[in-house]
Amino acid sequence: MAQTTGALGKFCDTNLARAAVLEGGRWSTDFPLPNMQTEEAFIAAPARQMEVDDLQACQFTAALTSARIVSLVGVMFHTLSLTARYRLTVRAPGGTWEEPVLQTAWTDVYGRLFDSVSLDWEASNWWTGQITEDEIDLFQRHLWITPPAVLGEALRLEFDDVTNPAGFFDIGGLFIGSTWSPTFNFSRGRSLSLITRDQIEEGPSGRLFGESRTPRRQLSVDYSGLSTPEAYRWFDAGARARTTGLVIFMPDSDHEPTRVRETFPAVFERPPAPRFTYEHAHQVAGVFKEILA
Repeated sequence: MAQTTGALGKFCDTNLARAAVLEGGRWSTDFPLPNMQTEEAFIAAPARQMEVDDLQACQFTAALTSARIVSLVGVMFHTLSLTARYRLTVRAPGGTWEEPVLQTAWTDVYGRLFDSVSLDWEASNWWTGQITEDEIDLFQRHLWITPPAVLGEALRLEFDDVTNPAGFFDIGGLFIGSTWSPTFNFSRGRSLSLITRDQIEEGPSGRLFGESRTPRRQLSVDYSGLSTPEAYRWFDAGARARTTGLVIFMPDSDHEPTRVRETFPAVFERPPAPRFTYEHAHQVAGVFKEILA
């Protein structure tokens, strides 16, 4: 049975940001703007913004190699604070920044995750429903922006994080893509799990000695109503990404609590292997394993 609530699951395996030309703002010379285009060291080699009190410094533009449909922008492995805001602007082919095809309002980086009625009145996040400072790093920090699909040749991202307690912020990776959804959603009953990475040894007495490590999220979905072209599209995605290429899967892009917990930079645990039965009844399983660094 296909899942019918929420937005259709969205998938993308092509990062347009990798070939884009990034410029603008003022970024650290030791951790420069192009660092956010590499996918080999998100945390070790980010782009760093040192002038958080100057909005003109805290921005950049990404010029695409050609005009493309854009429906997903990911700011991955960032260290933006709880009070941070962003604004996305998209310039159409032949257009100007003064008359963009799309411009969002200034928007909180951290949206509402909890209904106030589910929180204790004394909770620090009762009014905002945001994640708390104590749990901000429960998962890696990623910002997923899902504008209406627009044809653009360049994007501009602006950040307002003037009160960041560190005095700077990092962006580990940038993702720009055009998402795809099969006609029928994935089957009801997706699985979200944590793959533990703790190192545990047992002493002669039986006492356990552990080294705690960040667990890896894994999301599993099944599609059972695919057309032949849709099944082949999953197969081709597996041929491109294999088990090392970055892919993004969003189970429900309209629901902030789901976006935070279930959308993350991932690799295929194994390439999708379609099972062909009848037209619009072909099946495929997707298992998405989190990239941690």
